[in-house]
Amino acid sequence: MNSLSDIFLQAGQFHTIVIILLIGIYFVDRKVFLKVMAYMLGSTVINVILKNIFKVPLKSHIKKDWYAFPSGHAQSSATFYGTIMTKLRNPLITMCCCLVIAGICWALVAHNYHDWIDVIAAVGVSALVIILFNWVDRVILKDNFMLFVLILTIFSITISHAIPAVGSHTWLSQGALIGLTATAVLERFIGFKSINPLIDFLIALLGIIAIIGLFAKIGTVTYFMVVSKYALVAFWGTYSPSLFASLRR
Repeated sequence: MNSLSDIFLQAGQFHTIVIILLIGIYFVDRKVFLKVMAYMLGSTVINVILKNIFKVPLKSHIKKDWYAFPSGHAQSSATFYGTIMTKLRNPLITMCCCLVIAGICWALVAHNYHDWIDVIAAVGVSALVIILFNWVDRVILKDNFMLFVLILTIFSITISHAIPAVGSHTWLSQGALIGLTATAVLERFIGFKSINPLIDFLIALLGIIAIIGLFAKIGTVTYFMVVSKYALVAFWGTYSPSLFASLRR
């Protein structure tokens, strides 16, 4: 059972999310998976705010000075896979996504990282986040992705500076949202040029690996460095193939 729970937990890890996003962006539906990425990042920021409101401590054996309710791992994963299934509306994908979300929640409890109330609340919040973001995107912003992700970025940065306790817990999301905003602006005013899906995917993936490796060697964890790292990762992963395609022309 431990092996099965470990497999489910891997489904919510950074590297798995990145691979799925890249496959989705370059082989499935670029518009859908850019939104999946934005929804997940926005949900992560909301989760940090909720944790800071409820202030339920993590279990003592985890040995981290942070909060457990609602589960950040469960919420980000549920938002990620939940957005995929609501956007693609494919019965098989829906079944797989539901299974993964349930599996991640079970694994978090099985490993004694969270209680059931933490993960159930997280899934509930993620559902509300998806509903809210869909409404804002479609009704208020009229499917203007650039404006949507720009608002999320400003919101993330503002919250981080307005609530010091939130601080570093939003740095990854801030950086990734900044990079995604750069992509959205360029795509809106210049467009996106593809070489071919496989080459696009490889350019994005290998560049992300190089960026992560470079920052690992630098080894600093300041606000500027962390935000810069994830801004570069997000921008390279979502737009770099278009830069190479432009050079070819």
